[in-house]
Amino acid sequence: MRATMLVPILLGAGALACSSSTEPSQDTAQSVTRQIAGIELTLITDRRTYAAGTPVSITIRAVNPSSTPVTFNFSSNKQYDVGTGQNSVLLWNYAFGRTYQQVLTSFTLQPGESWERTVSWDRTLNNSTPAPAGSYDVQGALTTSSNDLPTSVLTVQLQ
Repeated sequence: MRATMLVPILLGAGALACSSSTEPSQDTAQSVTRQIAGIELTLITDRRTYAAGTPVSITIRAVNPSSTPVTFNFSSNKQYDVGTGQNSVLLWNYAFGRTYQQVLTSFTLQPGESWERTVSWDRTLNNSTPAPAGSYDVQGALTTSSNDLPTSVLTVQLQ
């Protein structure tokens, strides 16, 4: 099984910033979208700041804005991953410790169609320790057989 490494992607050169002219509420969702491989790939968190003990809800969404179908091929039944880190070091990712079957899979997005997955991070790091308070970068990726298609990065604050 090919391991997905979000570390080189976290805060990578391709990251797009999310900006606003007014200071957003810390209790509101945030999102960032990028165009990649013919789709709009969006990363969403349900909040910007999380009170102690509150899990982080992370959604990765792919939308086909074109007039032609877009097909993605995968070398296992793992089709995506989501990770969090600090200073370009991956500290937690959804796929860590999960088992995936080595089977060829694919999905096709028809024009206008979307695909979405949401995961919940309970704030436990891959080393089984609780995540300390602080700022964390969040990123997702479609883990296609040819190469990973990363989202842009969002930042969340854990209290």
